[in-house]
Amino acid sequence: MLQPFLHEALIFHHQSFSSKEELFSHIQQEALKSGYITEQFEEKIAEREKSFPTGLEVGNLNIAIPHTDPEYVLKQFIAIYTLKEPIKFRRMDDPSADTAVSIVFVLGLNEPHAQLEVLQDLMAKLQDQNFISDIHQATSIQKIIEKF
Repeated sequence: MLQPFLHEALIFHHQSFSSKEELFSHIQQEALKSGYITEQFEEKIAEREKSFPTGLEVGNLNIAIPHTDPEYVLKQFIAIYTLKEPIKFRRMDDPSADTAVSIVFVLGLNEPHAQLEVLQDLMAKLQDQNFISDIHQATSIQKIIEKF
């Protein structure tokens, strides 16, 4: 279910960012030049993250799943970032607390039924610590795609 949403141009492994805002700026630049999003995507994903944090503590490697409203997505995608050093995201289960995130899945979905299905499938995969570790340790974009 998830593979059709993965595109090599939107998978970034072993990246370094000082903050989630810097990561959001990067996905804006990359997804915009490939025609995946509108100009407002970065602003709207940052706004949504403030109101509805997406950091999840799932074991040794924490994740975040930022996303925004469908009207800012032109072509559906899941962007994946594996990070050299974790960056802080607010926790989904406790918005007053931060968590250090090592993998970020940016969801760009514009069909309501797809959003629910993708989130369910992704959350099922994220229950597997080996899957998370394999994604983080992958040595190439192709190896990340193969894990899905």
